[in-house]
Amino acid sequence: MGAILLLRCFLPPRLPEIGLRSLKKTRPGTGLSRPALTFLVRRDTASETWEVRSGIGCVVGGHTSLLGGVQPKPVEVAEALLKDVRATEDRVVLLAPLEGIGFTKTEMDFGDFQILQPKAEQLEVLLGMLANRIFYPHAATSTKRLTDHWYIRCEMRKDRKLGPTYDPLALVFGGPVLPEYTHLPPRIEAPLKSLILWDEQRYGLGIDFWIGFVSIPFVIVAQDNPFKAPRPAPPIGDFRFYQPIMIDGQEVGEEPGRLIDLTAEDTVRFEVFIRKVTVQLQKIRSMGELWEFVDHGLNYLLKGFFSDGLDQLIWHIVALEAFLGGKDSDISLTEQLSKRVAAIYSGDSGRSEAASKEFKDLYKIRCALVHGRPFKAEVDSDHLWRARKLARTVAIRIVDILSQLAEEAEKGRLTRIPKREEILSMPDAEGVRARLGWCHGSSQVWSFRIECG
Repeated sequence: MGAILLLRCFLPPRLPEIGLRSLKKTRPGTGLSRPALTFLVRRDTASETWEVRSGIGCVVGGHTSLLGGVQPKPVEVAEALLKDVRATEDRVVLLAPLEGIGFTKTEMDFGDFQILQPKAEQLEVLLGMLANRIFYPHAATSTKRLTDHWYIRCEMRKDRKLGPTYDPLALVFGGPVLPEYTHLPPRIEAPLKSLILWDEQRYGLGIDFWIGFVSIPFVIVAQDNPFKAPRPAPPIGDFRFYQPIMIDGQEVGEEPGRLIDLTAEDTVRFEVFIRKVTVQLQKIRSMGELWEFVDHGLNYLLKGFFSDGLDQLIWHIVALEAFLGGKDSDISLTEQLSKRVAAIYSGDSGRSEAASKEFKDLYKIRCALVHGRPFKAEVDSDHLWRARKLARTVAIRIVDILSQLAEEAEKGRLTRIPKREEILSMPDAEGVRARLGWCHGSSQVWSFRIECG
C-alpha cells in the first residue's frame, strides 16, 4: 500500500544541488521570490518512508535566466530536500573576530578551535553571500572588511528543528535566570578561557599602557540548515579600531588599528602557550566534577576581561575567591585568601609578601564597592592591571598544578584524586598532606611532588 502525492514547494535558495553557484551577474537586493518546484513523491505506509517517483516541474519565471540557462533536475532537487528533512543535526560554524590584534600566521589550529584570518572567497561560501544577495538582502554584505581581522573559529552540532526554536510561553511567563559571563555564545567562551591566560599586556603599546582586552564586537553564526533563513549580515559598523589612511594630508581610506601586533617570533610563542594551556584544561576537565572549580574561576576571570571600569576589578577578585576561597577556616576570608595568594610565590619571599599586600589593597577597594560604603579610594587603570595580573597568575598556577596531577592520575601514579579542599589547604600547612607535597622548581612554576609508597 502507498500514497502518491503531488507536492509544490519553494526551493531553499542555499541548496548547492540546485546550481546557485552557476548564477550570472544580477542586481543585488532585487528581493526576487524563491523559485517553485512541483514533483511527485510516493509514501510507503509499511516502512513509513518517502521515495521520489518522478519530477514533473521546473524552475519558473525569471529564475531560469538567473540560473544561467541551466535547469536543475527536479528529482535531484527533491531528493536533496528530502535528505535535509530527514537530517537530525545541523552543523554550526561560529566566527568571533579578535579586533585589535594581529598575527603573522593566517591559521593556527588548537584542536577544539582555530584562530585564522579567512579569505573573502571563504567567507562568501560559508555565509552563502551569493544566495543572500538575491534572496535575502538583509543578510548580504561585503566581506572585504571582515577579512581585515583574525577570528576564533569553532564548530558544533545541534539538533535540527524545522519549527520555531523558542518557547512562546517563556516569552510570557519568563524562565530560569542563569549567570552570564560574556555576551558571547558558550561555545566561544570555551576557547577564550585559554586566551585570557596569555599575558597580552607584554605585547601591547608599552608595558605601562593599559590596553584592556581585544574587542569581540559580534559573532558570525553560519549553519547548514537550508530551511532557515540566514541571520542578518554581520554588523561591520561595530568594529572600533579603524584609523584613516592619509596621503598628502588627505584621507583616502581606512585600515584596521592594531593594539597588539605580534612579530613572527611572538606569534610562535603565543601559539605554543595557547596549545599548552588548552591541553592542560582538557586534562583537568577530564577529571569531571571534582575539579570543576577551575572552570568556575575562569568564568569569572573571563567576565572581568569583558567588563568595563571598576567592574573589572570586582570580577577579578571574585575569580580569586573562586580559585582560592574556602570554608572551615579559623581565619577571616581576607586573611585566608592573602595567605594562599602569598603561597603562590612562596619561592620568593619578597614577591610573596608583595602579592599578599597587593591582594589586601585590592580587596579593600572591592569591599568598598560591594558593601555600599562611600567610595573615596583613588583608582586608576594601574589597579585594574594589578587585579588582572594577580587573578591571571593564580589561575595559571592552579592550572599548572592540577594538569600535572591529572597527568599523574592518567599514569596510575595516584592512589586517589585529591579534592579541592585538600589541594587548597596544602599551602596553609606544614609538611605533606594526604601524601601530596608542594615543591617549587627552578623554572619558577609550581609543581606537585607525588609521593608514591
